[in-house]
Amino acid sequence: MEDEDSNDSSHCHSWSKKKIDILLELVIENKNLLEGKHGPLVTEANKREKWQ
Repeated sequence: MEDEDSNDSSHCHSWSKKKIDILLELVIENKNLLEGKHGPLVTEANKREKWQ
């Protein structure tokens, strides 16, 4: 039953898993930026967020 509830909630919410993954990626990358770690992934995530 718990599995069914999880599926139902994911369909009811307007947040898609892909969107959540991108947001989590952005949070991690922003944290890295604050710590002074620059990398190519920052650009990739920002590009993806813009066309989502």
